[in-house]
Amino acid sequence: MILDQRTNNRVSFFVGGDLYRDAEGEKLGRVVIRDISYSGLCIETLEPLEAGQTAYLDFEIAGRFSFRRVPVMVARTHPGAGSYVTGLNFHRGEDRRKIRHALAYTIESSS
Repeated sequence: MILDQRTNNRVSFFVGGDLYRDAEGEKLGRVVIRDISYSGLCIETLEPLEAGQTAYLDFEIAGRFSFRRVPVMVARTHPGAGSYVTGLNFHRGEDRRKIRHALAYTIESSS
């Protein structure tokens, strides 16, 4: 777990996902999720995203919890070594509750 001054602690993560421009359409590309919390996540992507932009994300947690076309808002983007490190916030409380459940299950199962 990563501890800092955030509202929700982040859990280190390394899993792939797919990023979409809109809920029904064009795939922007693959992403690597670097960490996740109840309120958002940090991804690494080849696509530059702008702060305030809405995108949609598909990913899985622990091979058991599937998240499809989850709306996320870009909080910030920083260029990295050949990629962009981007902070995303979840839009919906429903998604935050599902993430909380999936992370609690994953953490408890690993103990």
